[in-house]
Amino acid sequence: MTPAGIDGLVLRFGTFELDLRNNELRRAGVLIRLSPQQFRVLRYLAERAGQICTREEIRQEIWGAEVFVDFDRGLNVCIAQIRAALNDDSDAPRFIQTVPRQGYRFVAPVEQISGPETLSPPAQATRRWMWMAVIAVIVGTAAGVATYSWTTRPVHDRAMLAVLPFENVTQAADDSMVLDGVADELITQFGTILPEGLGVIGRTSVMRYRGRSPGLPQIGRELDVDYVIEGALRREDGRVRISVRLVRVADQSQAWSETFEQDGSNRLELQEQLAARVTAAVVRQLFPRGPKAAGRAHVPSGEAYDAFVRGRYLLHKNNRADAERAIAEFQEAGTRDPGYAEPWAALALTYVGQAISGSAGPGDILEKARGSAEHALRIEEANAEAHDALANVLYWRDWNWDEARRHFLRAIAINPSYAQAHHD
Repeated sequence: MTPAGIDGLVLRFGTFELDLRNNELRRAGVLIRLSPQQFRVLRYLAERAGQICTREEIRQEIWGAEVFVDFDRGLNVCIAQIRAALNDDSDAPRFIQTVPRQGYRFVAPVEQISGPETLSPPAQATRRWMWMAVIAVIVGTAAGVATYSWTTRPVHDRAMLAVLPFENVTQAADDSMVLDGVADELITQFGTILPEGLGVIGRTSVMRYRGRSPGLPQIGRELDVDYVIEGALRREDGRVRISVRLVRVADQSQAWSETFEQDGSNRLELQEQLAARVTAAVVRQLFPRGPKAAGRAHVPSGEAYDAFVRGRYLLHKNNRADAERAIAEFQEAGTRDPGYAEPWAALALTYVGQAISGSAGPGDILEKARGSAEHALRIEEANAEAHDALANVLYWRDWNWDEARRHFLRAIAINPSYAQAHHD
């Protein structure tokens, strides 16, 4: 909790002053823009300078016991924006140090001084009006999103599906990339084929089951799904055999299964054909009178697709070095096939992730994200990932909430099962 008796003081560190009465951050007298939540996190850390503040302690203090958002991503975003305001560097921190697997520590000396002079009544009125305006914008935006979510909710329940990580039976390293590509392609196709009747769980939620088998009843409870897609890959004598099955969670019965076998040298053909055939078969099984699964609008060249798959595989490793390698692969894919939008969208989302995590300076990196997202949308307007990336740039860099919301909602309209866009 906040130390008693500290209200009305100013916390000074370096050239910055944190005005606790007026909830303002200033640098050499110049007001620095922070959201209320960012101010509270910065205050919490500064008041405990030198101490390790765990992520759980911050969650309890700032977010409270009932968290209805992705707290980890929310805190990462918040810390990244505070560091941007302080012109701090996560690799060589002057103010906020990341303590791996624990939390954060405010490392700069903090001095408590008397509060600023009392504002004149007109200034107080102006400040009150400004805060009322900010609150009105935030409340209005939240109400609009809530209204949109409610009014666009399907009248009937959708069947929910999860594509579980496929088992790599022969453990060939290259096959891990193939399976990642197949899973991503299936999630994308299932998310867009019949949005009013079928919902698909996002990749982040299902990856926790890689390498472990907790049992279908537990998976069903944790993901709240009706069906799962399971699969396994086995390589023998230069050929690849992939078995796939659709399982009903309620009674663990097999609703559909098939085995695909072909020459393993053509990765693009393998992933494209497998994803298309599985999607079509599952949709026919669940919705006999529903639409047919559509194929990819643009079929990329083999070299471009391989580079894109390598980039996506590296990105999923979730570390800085592999993210940089992924960026190079996405750029290679986009260069090799100018009509291929996905690498540019993935590049934009990678840049956004770097900015939010604080692994790169938010200013320049978000401009790179903007350029990549806009490039992807010039190639393919109906690209949910590019809209989501551009919306993040508009939100975090430009504070253009109306345009950000428009692009977020466009991403959701393109792919109603795109979990990241719903979260953002």
